[in-house]
Amino acid sequence: MIVVFFVFTYIGFDFLFKIAQRNLLAFINFLRRDDF
Repeated sequence: MIVVFFVFTYIGFDFLFKIAQRNLLAFINFLRRDDF
């Protein structure tokens, strides 16, 4: 049961990290385009 919890947590964090990384790259491109 604990192993299943860790596996789901790992998958969830990996999914969130990929989304955050994609959003961060888009945000950096947005800031670069505005030239602050």
